Amino acid sequence: MNAPRIAASIAQAKSLMGQGRHEDAWRLLVGIDGVPSPDLLYLRAAAAMQCGEAEDAETALNACLKTAPLHPGATFHLAALHLARGDRSAAMRGFAQAIRLVPNWAEAHYNLAILQAESGDAAAAETSYGSALQAKPGLIQAAINLANLLDSRGDRAEAIALLWQALTHAPEFAQGWSTLGYLYLGARQLEAAETSLARAVSIDPTMADAWEYLAETRRQRGDREGAREAYQALIRINPDAEVAGFHLATLLGQTPSRPPDSFVRGLFDGMANEFEHKLVDVLGYRLPFELTRYLDDVLQTPTPLDVLDLGCGTGLCGQAIKPWAHRLHGVDVSPRMMELARARDVYDMLHEAELVEFLARCQDSEWDILLAADVLVYLGALEALFGQVRRVLRPGGRLLLSIEELDTQGDYALRPTGRYAHAAGYLERLAAEHDFTVERNEPIPLRRESGTMLPGRLLRLGAGRTH
Repeated sequence: MNAPRIAASIAQAKSLMGQGRHEDAWRLLVGIDGVPSPDLLYLRAAAAMQCGEAEDAETALNACLKTAPLHPGATFHLAALHLARGDRSAAMRGFAQAIRLVPNWAEAHYNLAILQAESGDAAAAETSYGSALQAKPGLIQAAINLANLLDSRGDRAEAIALLWQALTHAPEFAQGWSTLGYLYLGARQLEAAETSLARAVSIDPTMADAWEYLAETRRQRGDREGAREAYQALIRINPDAEVAGFHLATLLGQTPSRPPDSFVRGLFDGMANEFEHKLVDVLGYRLPFELTRYLDDVLQTPTPLDVLDLGCGTGLCGQAIKPWAHRLHGVDVSPRMMELARARDVYDMLHEAELVEFLARCQDSEWDILLAADVLVYLGALEALFGQVRRVLRPGGRLLLSIEELDTQGDYALRPTGRYAHAAGYLERLAAEHDFTVERNEPIPLRRESGTMLPGRLLRLGAGRTH
C-alpha cells in the first residue's frame, strides 16, 4: 500500500475512532500492508486498547518503540498496559520514562504517584501528585489522593485547603466534595462538613460514602431527624449497609441485641492511635489501673493463673495483670488495636475475633480468669456470652466485668452514643442461671461524659465447682 493510501487509511481510522467505532478502526489499521510508521502503530494500539485487544495493543506499542524509542504516547500506554497486567515495576519505569520525555504530562505524574503510594513511598507520591496538579490543576482525582496522603500524615488543614482550591476547577465533581466533607468531619468543623457533603449528594444522590459521612455529621450536630434521613438514603442505595442500619435503629429508639462486628471494628480501628490518650487522659478511665484491687485475694494464690482478656484493646488490662499470669491471651475484633497491644509485649498470644465466636473455639475449663473491662458496652444480649464464659472457665474461676449501669426498666438498652447499658439485676440473673456466685457488685465511675463521670458497675463472678 502506497503512502497516500496509508495516509488516507489513517485519516479514516481516526474518523471512525471519533465516532466511537473503535473495532472498525482497529480492523482497518491491522489490514494495512507494508512497513507501518510509528504513528500508524500507535494509532493501531490505541484502537486495540479501546476494543479490548490488549495483546495486539502491546505488540503494536512494542513495534512503535522499536522504530521510535522516544515516542512518548507509546511509552505511556505501554506502561498503562503493564499496570493493567499487574507488572507494577515495569509500569513505574514506563511512566517515569514518559515524564522524562514530556515533563509536564499530568496523567503520567498521576499514575506514577498511585504506584509510589502503593509501594509505600508516600513522600515520592506527594511530589508526583503535586507535579500532576501543577501541570493540570483540574485533575481533581490527583487532588483527592494527595489530600488523603496529607491527612494521613496529620496535615489535615493543608489537605482541606488543597482540595478546596482544586474544587474551584471541578465544582461538579461529587467525590471531591465528599472527600472534603470527610476531612471537615475529621477536623470537627461540622457546619463546613455538612455543607460539603450536602453538595456531594446533590450532585450524585447515589454516592453512599457521602450519605454515610453526612449522617454522622448530622448525628454529631444533634440533628437526629437529619441523620435519620441520611441513613435511610444510604440504606436505599445499599440495603446491606449493616452499620447504617445499626445507627438508624439507635436513632429510632430500637434496641438491637448486638451491633455488627464491622461497626465495632471500624470504631476502634478509627480511634486506635488516640485511644489511650482520649480514654485515660481526657475521659478519666481508671479501671485497668485498679484491676488488681478487685482480684487481690485471687492473685495471692500460689496456683499459676491462665488469663483471657476479652476485648483487650491496646492492652491496658493485660499490662496490669501480667505479673500474676502464667499464660495471658487477648482477643479483640479491631486489627489496629491489636497492633498496639502487640507492641506492648505483654500477651503470650493475641486473637483477632468476635468474643463469643472466639470463646466457642476454646476448650472446656481452659481459663482461670476472664476479664471484660469496658467491653460489654458493645454487646446487648449477654446470654450467649455467659454460656460460653461458664464453659471455658475452670471450676472456681472468675469473670471480672464492668457495665454502664441502666437507670431505666429492662435488661439492657442501646444509648444514643451507640453503647449499651445493662441492668445490674440482669447480670445477677444470668450469673445465677449459669452457676456463678456474685462475689463483688459495686458502683464505679467509668469515664467522663458531658462533664460528669458516667456511672457504671463492676461485678466479680465466681464459677461454681461443677458444670
